[in-house]
Amino acid sequence: MKKTALLLGTTVFAFTAFAPVAIAQDETGDAEARLNTITITARKQEESLQDTPIAITAIGAEQISNAGLDNIVDVAKAAPGLFIESYNDRNARVSTSPRFRGIVVDNDNPLLRTAAVFMDGVYVVGGIQSLNLQDVERVEIIKGPQSALFGRNTFAGAINYITKSPTDEWQLDVSALGAERNEYAIGASLAGPIAGDKLGGRLSISYDDKEGHYDNVANPGQSLGDESNFTLSGGLDFRPDDKLTFKLNAGYYRTEDGVAAVSRVGGFAEHNFGGFPLAGGGTTETAFRGTIRTPDESEIGASTSDAQFQATVDAALGDPRGFTFLGFDFDDLPGNGGLVQEGTRLSADISYDFTDNLTLDLLAGLNENEYLFYADFDSTPGFGFNTTGAEKLEDYSLEARLSGSALENRLDWSIGANLVDIERLTTGGFYDGVLNFWFAGAFGPATVTGAETVGVFGTLDYQINDQWSVRVEGRYQEDEISDDTVNAGLPAPISPAKFDKFLPRVVVDYKPNENTLLYANYSVGNLPGGFNPEVAELDSAQLAELAVDNPGVGVTFDEEELENYEIGWKQTLLDNTLAFNLAGFYMKRSDQIFSGFGFISETDPNAPNPVRTVAFTGNGATTDIYGIELDGTWVPTEQLTLTGSLSWIDAQIQSFPEGAGAGDFSDVFGPDADFVGQRAERFPEWAGSFSATYEDDLPAGFLDGKDLDWYVRSDVFYTGELFDSNTNLAVLPDATDVNLRAGLRNDSARIELFVTNLFEDDTPRSAN
Repeated sequence: MKKTALLLGTTVFAFTAFAPVAIAQDETGDAEARLNTITITARKQEESLQDTPIAITAIGAEQISNAGLDNIVDVAKAAPGLFIESYNDRNARVSTSPRFRGIVVDNDNPLLRTAAVFMDGVYVVGGIQSLNLQDVERVEIIKGPQSALFGRNTFAGAINYITKSPTDEWQLDVSALGAERNEYAIGASLAGPIAGDKLGGRLSISYDDKEGHYDNVANPGQSLGDESNFTLSGGLDFRPDDKLTFKLNAGYYRTEDGVAAVSRVGGFAEHNFGGFPLAGGGTTETAFRGTIRTPDESEIGASTSDAQFQATVDAALGDPRGFTFLGFDFDDLPGNGGLVQEGTRLSADISYDFTDNLTLDLLAGLNENEYLFYADFDSTPGFGFNTTGAEKLEDYSLEARLSGSALENRLDWSIGANLVDIERLTTGGFYDGVLNFWFAGAFGPATVTGAETVGVFGTLDYQINDQWSVRVEGRYQEDEISDDTVNAGLPAPISPAKFDKFLPRVVVDYKPNENTLLYANYSVGNLPGGFNPEVAELDSAQLAELAVDNPGVGVTFDEEELENYEIGWKQTLLDNTLAFNLAGFYMKRSDQIFSGFGFISETDPNAPNPVRTVAFTGNGATTDIYGIELDGTWVPTEQLTLTGSLSWIDAQIQSFPEGAGAGDFSDVFGPDADFVGQRAERFPEWAGSFSATYEDDLPAGFLDGKDLDWYVRSDVFYTGELFDSNTNLAVLPDATDVNLRAGLRNDSARIELFVTNLFEDDTPRSAN
């Protein structure tokens, strides 16, 4: 939906002098400085983006502000090879998982994420959409397996937020935004020296609130898609001398979102949870085929009225508002549904230079994220099927790294060790309105799962001559996975389980001149295995029945491996006014993790259905992935800047275990259908972006003395069509967003008018 008649004002007050934040090292008015000459730390060392021989997109603070990027979903639109959408039909900011290069595990378990998020190199497991971009200096998007350096969950890539450091002089930054549909946002940050050049500090606060774009036809007067977010963050930089640096960052956020704008189109769910009665009668399910259409506004509604809430929940459980779910109760929700989420972050970074060639770095992090949601799962205006859930995530991490150089600085080396510990508590359930029955463990004790990952790693980077370099990285990693539900009833405990792996990366780069970099690299990533709690509940007879159509499925599943072969070309041309980065790759997923459902006879005489559905995770598939990624910047004149990105990623299933019961595919086509050639789900084959900015001085005589520039900017973001599952039956059509911005600015102030989604593209953005 188009957003028009909008106003953004930003003012920066410097108490003595103002130094503008820029993506490059020099002033942004210079053409060369507007190229990608940003300094990054993606390989745990400072180096220029154009001199780093791996595929990285770096988006700086000025780019984030100028393009109006509000969160990681917006950032991903400008990063080739990265795609982010919400999982299932929950509120998007609960189940947002980054996906790189067609690598998808269709599961919202954070322990199975194929990509990880870091803040200043510190692992962050939850609440990634609530990160405050106002406090970010740059976002580094690192593509391909990063397991050798970063470890856990960097199977296909990593995102590293680098926060802003305190400024040398006191500076106050204030921003305000107002838009139609009652959208507004305010933010402020204060930074500067507290004790000369020894101690600096930064404090940021922001609040945004917007009304959803759709009206709930089932509950007149309620809007769907409301979102609000509050963040508070701060940091201290302590430099007692030239050798020691100590950085401390802390943050708090709270998200409150209304009922999501979700609608069911074209038939029943492909999974019928074991043949329960359908609203139209019978138990036979229907698979949706074709392009998912944009629902009519009369179809967008959710069962959220007080009367329906009373019928669905209170009648089944007694008054649930007295229930406490991991720190929340239903009174915390915006109104008979929606989401409430809260989290804290704390990190420390200590660096000590023993000599010019020997440095010790210590990192520590502690994060907590918890939420409660309640939703109309069947996504229809009429009463039917509701779901609720709560989750608490806690993680802490430690890392120590010693690095240095030798052989007259021709050899750089590092060695280190790290620990990541994650604990996840979950509870919730489903309510069937036809049967008036809560099932799937509704509101029972929280299930506790976790992972402890320990790794040792090292790097050797040797400069053979002025043109050639070779770098070798390696990590030995051990993952201990635990699940408190799987040991009950077993003759011997199987949890925790351990998985160990050696993870290498080799990079060779060639630099024939200062403007050209060619490279090739080989890397390996791993995704640790885990448990199948529902399989662990079965007795020997039930296991035998499950194995008839699902051979090989057991209480545990194994780890998955990803091999990446990549070549790249980074180039600067035309007197340093044009720069581009091109990468091509082939990746192979082996022992691929997939989700499935099996059906057995129900033995509980009190169960509402004679068929029992058993959800499981299995291994054994393989997928080949080919891709090309391109991004670049061109400054043809002093006034005009053009940037763009393009990705083509072809991910096709090459093999699948016979009769593996792989979810949607087997349900629709039967257990003997051939998987080969099916496209990987939930990732577009094509995606791209383009931006044009024209900026010039105001005409003579107009607002003289204000040193103002006028500018106009257009951004286009394209997402190609994608399949919602491995059946390749339901297709999300391609989507194009066009944004326009125009305003006045100088080094200390900006006022802007903008329009987002100019052509009102209302294509559905996710489906399941």
